[in-house]
Amino acid sequence: EVVGTGVLALPAQMVTLGWTLGFIFLVFCFFCNYYTGIFLWRIQQHYPQIGTLAHASEIFFGPRLSMITQVSLSFSLFFIMASYLLVLTLNIQSMFYENHICQTIASMFALGFLIFPSQLRTLHGVSYIGIFSTFSIVVVLIMCVVKIFSENPDEHTKENIA
Repeated sequence: EVVGTGVLALPAQMVTLGWTLGFIFLVFCFFCNYYTGIFLWRIQQHYPQIGTLAHASEIFFGPRLSMITQVSLSFSLFFIMASYLLVLTLNIQSMFYENHICQTIASMFALGFLIFPSQLRTLHGVSYIGIFSTFSIVVVLIMCVVKIFSENPDEHTKENIA
């Protein structure tokens, strides 16, 4: 999970941390992701039989750390899945705000929407979903930028004063 729903939270986090600390943290996370990617690529080049991070930890550190790696990755994927489900649930509620759909019903719709993509088991199949996800994020970001630049800031100050 490098780019996903988290990219939509970046502006709020930049406001919370401030420009200086936010930029330092963003650059730090970039280098951590870059290092991890290069590290995994180098492992794959030297040991082509390694297919997963847990398998790599078993070869280098033994079965105990392999089990810890598997459990850690499972928890990470679980919480990422929960995050996506919550974001989709809140978006469904926002789409139908006039009908006042409760969170339980909205989450059932979200689960129904996510059942097909969650059945994909190969990276080839997931790559198509990744393309769709990237396209969706780009479209939303373009819509936000257009909305920001299309509004007249003077209108909002006049409304707030009156």
